[in-house]
Amino acid sequence: MLFNSPLDCWDFVIEFNVKFNVFFQVRLISLMIHILEKYLFEPKIKRALASAFMELGIRLNFDEKKLIFFDIGANKGQTIKMLKKISCKSLIYSFEPDPIVFKELVKKNRNPGVNFFNIAVGDSSGRYPFYISPLNETSSLIMPDLLSAYNKKKSMILGMNIKRMYAKTEVDVTTIDEFVLQHKINHIDLLKLDVEGAEFQALLGAKNSFRKNMISIVQYEFQNNDLRPSQKQAIETLLSHQGFRKFCSIKHSFSDFYDVIYVKQNRVAKW
Repeated sequence: MLFNSPLDCWDFVIEFNVKFNVFFQVRLISLMIHILEKYLFEPKIKRALASAFMELGIRLNFDEKKLIFFDIGANKGQTIKMLKKISCKSLIYSFEPDPIVFKELVKKNRNPGVNFFNIAVGDSSGRYPFYISPLNETSSLIMPDLLSAYNKKKSMILGMNIKRMYAKTEVDVTTIDEFVLQHKINHIDLLKLDVEGAEFQALLGAKNSFRKNMISIVQYEFQNNDLRPSQKQAIETLLSHQGFRKFCSIKHSFSDFYDVIYVKQNRVAKW
């Protein structure tokens, strides 16, 4: 690489150092989150899901039928591994819109019982903006408030300029109703949503599936912070109107995040 002046060279060194530090910080934080989730959160959510399915008369890993799981917001496949442990015969539909993360997802989770889709899920289909974070677990269809207290803290931890926390791109988006119709799916035993503030929109795209009583259990992530306007009440109202009962809420091993599980009332699994 050629430089026009010593100042250009110095600018390059500074920029490289900043990018290296951010890269190192992101990898370190991702590793810490993975370890905490695997050993502290995963055992709790596994027990909760087993109990939720028992309410439907299903003993995980004992029933001969294939359960159908939707893993929306799959990231690198953390949930896939957990779901295969609790139901090794399950059929998983895995959705991840980030093209770079998607390649890693497929590479790490090749399994005859897993289908991968490089697409986001929302309330309408088409091409929509997608906001990619260096900490790719937090990328989303919904742009966060860059000046929120949570984002300021996050940018400080990562050592990043707050205005560079998210890069805008476009991704393909489908709806749950459109997807099940295209793929001839007549029931979803578990609908898991971890889409960084876009959970309500994804549920709105499943109105026909709810109307046909196709969904047995909904698991969604709730973040108790000021990064985006809270959709918790709207989600609870929607699920209540669709005949779901709140089963439990499990706190994650970091920050003020929760996974909330809802079970369809008076539902017997349909095969």
